[in-house]
Amino acid sequence: MPFEAPKKQGRTPLTAEQVKDIIAFKKQREQRLLLKFKKTKKYKILNVFNILCVVVYCEVIFCMYGPAKYTSYICEKATAEYGVLVNGKYTIDYLNVLSTNGNYYKFSIGEHIQIPKPNTVFYVGKDFFLNKEIKGMVITSNNEYQLWRVKPLIFLGIFVTLITMLVFFHNMNMINYSLIAISWLNVINLLYFIVI
Repeated sequence: MPFEAPKKQGRTPLTAEQVKDIIAFKKQREQRLLLKFKKTKKYKILNVFNILCVVVYCEVIFCMYGPAKYTSYICEKATAEYGVLVNGKYTIDYLNVLSTNGNYYKFSIGEHIQIPKPNTVFYVGKDFFLNKEIKGMVITSNNEYQLWRVKPLIFLGIFVTLITMLVFFHNMNMINYSLIAISWLNVINLLYFIVI
């Protein structure tokens, strides 16, 4: 006669009270872990760092389209990279300016302006916090023009600011892993801001 293993007994379902108790216990445990995490220095430091990064990004974007610190330079040589033909004149896509102190600037123009002559003054605007050169003006035009290397900087500033705000609005900064992830994203972007 073959041996039969004892059959496994069926699982008895939990009552509604037991389910409520389990849910309440898990919520209490989650609240205790959250309060414990909020008391750590890591939580406070990383949140303050992320907020400061957003302030720096917003300041750079504000200085790009608003006021900035201007420094005047003397133009040694200026050349233009021409674009499309509009109304019988070629627009200038980029204006390359070499200053007398050896600095090279490439302005993104996108319109028709007169090329500055040698020994004329041009201005380069910097933001207030990082002191990065972000825009400029030439004497032959009243408009401000972005430096060519700043365009990706502005895009990344807007993109990372939106991601950081999304993380904060959804309270994902209260979760250890997402707080670390957004902090690393801000570290990398801030290093890019400083280096470029």
